[in-house]
Amino acid sequence: MCGLPPQPHALRRPQSLVLPSITTVIIPLVYCFSLSLSLSLCMCVCGLSASLSEVHRAIRLLSNGKAPGADCLPAELFKQGGMRLTHLLVHLFSLVWREEEVPQDFKDASIIHLYKRKGDHACCDNHRGISLLSVAGKVLTCVLLNRLPAHVDQ
Repeated sequence: MCGLPPQPHALRRPQSLVLPSITTVIIPLVYCFSLSLSLSLCMCVCGLSASLSEVHRAIRLLSNGKAPGADCLPAELFKQGGMRLTHLLVHLFSLVWREEEVPQDFKDASIIHLYKRKGDHACCDNHRGISLLSVAGKVLTCVLLNRLPAHVDQ
């Protein structure tokens, strides 16, 4: 994934496999499904396409040092892309608004399990899951999230 060397502990299968609880598996899936529904709903509610200042602000708010999604584009790339990349994202988001269809890549998440560094590796309770999302999708989500309070008050 992303040209990075695999982590050895993530590839080894434990000798005795303990199945995770159903909530460990279902909650991330429900979140990803609700994210795709809420993005489409927000675009209908929020009206106009994203402005240059909204996208620029959303990019500035991205956290550095986080793992990228399946597209392997880290947040630092978006921050260093300058106004040219910001203009391209505004154009992409206006196409998303016009078509009222969020790209599947923005909705997909890679769910990775991480060892908590305590207890037995074989026990799934000693692992936690993280969802790796597309950074461009995070920018779009941030723009929509910043618009929602104005529409909720109405």
